[in-house]
Amino acid sequence: MAKDGKDKEPKRRKRSAQRWAGSDREVEPPHLKAAEDAIDDGVRMIHHALVLALKNRLIVSALRDGEPYSAEHAIDLAQQELDRVVAEQQDSARVTRKALRRAKLAHGRAMSEHDYGQLDVEALELRALVNDSVAERFAAQREDKGFLSSLIEESRGRAWDELGGVVRSRLVRAASIADDPGYAEARAERMREVAFDLGDLAVRPRS
Repeated sequence: MAKDGKDKEPKRRKRSAQRWAGSDREVEPPHLKAAEDAIDDGVRMIHHALVLALKNRLIVSALRDGEPYSAEHAIDLAQQELDRVVAEQQDSARVTRKALRRAKLAHGRAMSEHDYGQLDVEALELRALVNDSVAERFAAQREDKGFLSSLIEESRGRAWDELGGVVRSRLVRAASIADDPGYAEARAERMREVAFDLGDLAVRPRS
């Protein structure tokens, strides 16, 4: 009980309002929800791209470079990919803020898709906020062992799924001709074919 006999209401922690990037305006509730959704979507898309990029790095490292797999090497590759996407998002944010400054000073409508006017200000503010937030999230996970382990395991699984079919088909073929009189003489050539197929798959551009 308070001294005056009245219960005091517990103090509620005031949630700090999020601000638009490059602006002193606070994000209003509808805009805040849109920003949170856009950030979550951006994180999901970047994570998917990270998995695919790391998968390709692991395949090329093993097949083209002859690098034996090790947890330390995989972590190094994963951190390199994280650094890359963080830098890309930060660069996009800088470019967007530059366009935002021009848009705030512009008069009238934009004259082309590469031009920005007053009507583009909110969209540019949202884009910069999303780029910055996505970059911050992935930068914070660079030293997160749990996140790195999960990213690597997902990437390795995808790499095996991609290469496993080629390996299995070759093994089935090899088993079917094992009794052939010329098997021993042709074995070296068949092994070269396997290496060629896997190497071609590793460096082939992805659609």
